[in-house]
Amino acid sequence: MAYLDFTQIYPTLSAVLLVLTGVYSMFVEQKSYAKQNLLREARWAKHIGIIWMAAGVSLFVSSWVWRTFIW
Repeated sequence: MAYLDFTQIYPTLSAVLLVLTGVYSMFVEQKSYAKQNLLREARWAKHIGIIWMAAGVSLFVSSWVWRTFIW
């Protein structure tokens, strides 16, 4: 019988969503701001995308460390 604990899926799902929204902000929003000649907003969209992707990767790694070594 397989035991599936859904509480372990939440950090992974959150990490994936953070990375996807970071990619969206970095590529899609940045290009739309650049087309409208809003250069400061484009730069901020790029930085926010990098921050969201870094947060997603760090959440994924910390979740993996927690499940593998601590729990």
